[in-house]
Amino acid sequence: MSENTSSRSKDKFDLWERKLLDLTTRNALLNVKMKGSTVPLLVTSSCSIEDDISDEKEYSVVSRMEAGEKVTESGEKQPAIPAKEYELTDLADTESFSEVLVKGSEDKKIYSALPTQDLEDRLKKLY
Repeated sequence: MSENTSSRSKDKFDLWERKLLDLTTRNALLNVKMKGSTVPLLVTSSCSIEDDISDEKEYSVVSRMEAGEKVTESGEKQPAIPAKEYELTDLADTESFSEVLVKGSEDKKIYSALPTQDLEDRLKKLY
C-alpha cells in the first residue's frame, strides 16, 4: 500500500514539476499579452524598485502624460516620454527618457506607458 502511495506522490510531483517548468506559449508568465488587464510600466532599474517595495515603501503608478515636456535643441516642446503604442519589447527601450524615469523613481513614481484615462481604466479593472 505504501508503494502505491509513493508512486502517486511521485506522479503528482512530476506533474507539478512539468507545470512549473512549462516553457511553451501556454505559460502566461513567459508569454505576456499586452491587453486590457496589463499595465505596462517604464522603469530603468526594476531591482531598486523591487528592493523598495520589499522594504514596504510605496510608489504611485502615473501615466506617461504626467512626466511633463522637454524642450529639444530646436526649441520645440515634446512630451518627456514619447506618446506611442508600446509593445512588450519597447518597454526596455527607455534610453531617450531615462533621466525622467530616474527622477520619477526618486519621487516614488513609476510611469506607465499608457495615457491617463487608459491607465485609470486598467487600474480600476485590476482593483
